[in-house]
Amino acid sequence: MLYYTNNNKVAEKILLELLDDAYYGMKQKIIIYLAHRKNEAFKKKIPEYLKEEDEILKTLAIWAMAYMGMKNNLFEKIKELFPKMKYDNSRINLVTALYHLNKNPKSKEMQYLKKLFLTEYYDEEAREFISEEKEDYERSTIMIADILWDVGIKIVKTHYRKKFLFTYRHLIEEIK
Repeated sequence: MLYYTNNNKVAEKILLELLDDAYYGMKQKIIIYLAHRKNEAFKKKIPEYLKEEDEILKTLAIWAMAYMGMKNNLFEKIKELFPKMKYDNSRINLVTALYHLNKNPKSKEMQYLKKLFLTEYYDEEAREFISEEKEDYERSTIMIADILWDVGIKIVKTHYRKKFLFTYRHLIEEIK
């Protein structure tokens, strides 16, 4: 239905109205689309999703807020939520939110990510991934390693980099 309009503002308005009633997978896609468009009405609505029971929607809302430059206490919220995450997609959303909050390698966000990687994901002395022992950590391991590499913290370079970053490009770069 939205493919037939050339007016992005009309599409954004329709999607914003559909957001509350959309089925689960569609909500995720709408949140990503509206965040990339930096829709002003969506900026007012997205904090409601921080109260979501579903961790993937909640973390996607945090990612959207970080992506749109809404930094109000997001770092603290991410630090609080990260250890509680059950799903790798949730961890990826939080990691990419940190990336959007501050890409400076000396920033508290990137230093937290580095510390997290070296304690939960990678053993620097043994030069091996700890996360292989944990189920459902593979994609977040790659994402953290690649984000750290991208900002200049050269711990480990994964051989998945190009394919993986292409798969998750909607979370880390501006899509035109």
